[in-house]
Amino acid sequence: MNFCVILIHQFEEFCFPGGGPAVSNIALAQHPVHPDRCPLNENNNMVINVCVGNIFYLLPVFFPQIGWLGLAPTLFGFMQLYVHGVTENRKLGTYYNGGLASVILGHVPLGIWYLLTAYHTGMLTIINILLAVIYIIFVAKVLMQWLGFKVLGNQNSPYPFDQTEMHRFHIDEKLAKKHEHD
Repeated sequence: MNFCVILIHQFEEFCFPGGGPAVSNIALAQHPVHPDRCPLNENNNMVINVCVGNIFYLLPVFFPQIGWLGLAPTLFGFMQLYVHGVTENRKLGTYYNGGLASVILGHVPLGIWYLLTAYHTGMLTIINILLAVIYIIFVAKVLMQWLGFKVLGNQNSPYPFDQTEMHRFHIDEKLAKKHEHD
């Protein structure tokens, strides 16, 4: 179910209402040289979200007996609550951004259910928690940040986001309005 939620989450970030690339490149990165391609561009976005992210959420489907493998995306879903619910909203001066609804309505309730189930079945052990945290750090720091942003991130990337994509959910207008009030 968590895998289905991440697909909905990605749809919410990039399609409806969208704005994910603009949030990443303008609000969070602050003043990139080419906001349509740096630090996030279509190529590294595909690697980070489709390859790494979807595999990260899909592996527990095939190996449900490995507790830490299912626990990692569950904990990552809670981290998304902080990113979308606090960090991005603070940067945008909003109460909602593309991705927040799927986190609140999907990742959080599923995460609570998963933790309760894991606890009652004995899968919520110190070893599984430690392995899940190590796995999250590896996926987030090595695969997403280092590979995705350092290796594949490029301000001259030939894979820019389309301008339509960069203006979804009026992120640029939200940022301008926030800066007026600051």
